[in-house]
Amino acid sequence: MKKGLLFGLLAAAGGAAYLLSKAANKKEEEKTIITLSNDEDESTAQPQEEKPAEAEPEALEEEPQYSREVQEINLMYPYLKPAFISACLKEQLDFDQNYPEGSLITIYHDISFPAVEDLITFVRIIKEHDYQINEADGDQSLTISKDLIVEKGKILSDILNVSNQVCCLNGQYHAYRLESK
Repeated sequence: MKKGLLFGLLAAAGGAAYLLSKAANKKEEEKTIITLSNDEDESTAQPQEEKPAEAEPEALEEEPQYSREVQEINLMYPYLKPAFISACLKEQLDFDQNYPEGSLITIYHDISFPAVEDLITFVRIIKEHDYQINEADGDQSLTISKDLIVEKGKILSDILNVSNQVCCLNGQYHAYRLESK
């Protein structure tokens, strides 16, 4: 059992290293900005292309300062915008109130990928981590899910992990939703 867990952790670390090296070796560097919008009380993140500062005078304004906690989390999840992380942290209190520790929930993530190759890579990764594909559309959109036993910070961690992986692979993280079992 311990060997299997160790092998799984090594495989996950190797996969992450491969994805990071793949992203670093791209000829054309693509920057991803994640913006938030509320759609029926669900947080969404949508990567968009960054525009040069010269093109928009408004872009010269300073970004808002984020808490030390947001900045530290952003170091662990470099593909996420601090505003997205901050919004997720604010929802942590709701998670704690609505889903007590020890309860069983299903978390759903709605995502899409413009490139089929990135979608295939993502599917390989999520299958290694016990996610199920619930819906798949012809336009590279997916809804994935996973059953979780709630522990402190586990819901937030799952949201950040999945959204960071999606954005790392040039995908779009649209929303998540939670259901009690």
